[in-house]
Amino acid sequence: MVIAGYSPVGPQIGVSSSMSALGAWSYFECKKSVLLIQTGFLNNLEETLLGMKKKKREGFFETKGIDEIIRAESSGIYGEDVLERAVVTLRLGQGRFDLLPSTTKQSELLYEQELLRWLPRVIERYRVQYDCILIDMSWQQKELMEQIRGCVDQFLVFIPQNRWILERLEWEEWGEKDSIILAPYHAKSFINYANLKLLYPAIGRKLIGMIPFRYQYMDTWSKGNAMEYFAIQCDDRKERRNFFWEQIEKIGRKLDKEEMGGKRQRTAV
Repeated sequence: MVIAGYSPVGPQIGVSSSMSALGAWSYFECKKSVLLIQTGFLNNLEETLLGMKKKKREGFFETKGIDEIIRAESSGIYGEDVLERAVVTLRLGQGRFDLLPSTTKQSELLYEQELLRWLPRVIERYRVQYDCILIDMSWQQKELMEQIRGCVDQFLVFIPQNRWILERLEWEEWGEKDSIILAPYHAKSFINYANLKLLYPAIGRKLIGMIPFRYQYMDTWSKGNAMEYFAIQCDDRKERRNFFWEQIEKIGRKLDKEEMGGKRQRTAV
């Protein structure tokens, strides 16, 4: 299954942290092989998931990330060795959790042009090697979103609890593949999960869950310890569970259900 996540209203909505958490749930809980692709020009998931500053380890990323995959694809070089060279393996167990970092290029325009040309082919080529591919997209990459729409199974649209934004988005035309997630979720907000469905029915019909703000997670995120936090939260000892992780699980199970429904439809056809 290939899932892209983005926000239509700008940065700081929690897309990267949410997509990383959903990938961790799939890996730790479901034992899936997961590839997390970071497409944004300025995003730095390697800092939060690997605990390393990208600028301090530029040599490390010369053969890691999207740049390496695109170079290979444009040269007609394929195979597992190309993928192994390009990704950073975050965890390796019954499944695997890999990160495909973003670019080291200085030109954002050149980078975006290369993504538009090659990313759809990269997704199709490597989707057979993973149970789940999660694509963390920048809110500005609208052209790229349309370019990959044909090879993505689900688009996760992250929106804030902001009345003015919700009133505008209520009139959007949502696609069949679009699913909405309320994030960062605050239970005491006037526009919470329950009354959002009543006040904004078009959004409510597409709403599949919420991802609450959690200080402990964001603290580990800012310190580069996110993977350790995921490992603890996914421990089988239920007393360690928290509201944040329960909501991640609910969304993950809904996405799994959607995937199974899609497979049954394709089989019937």
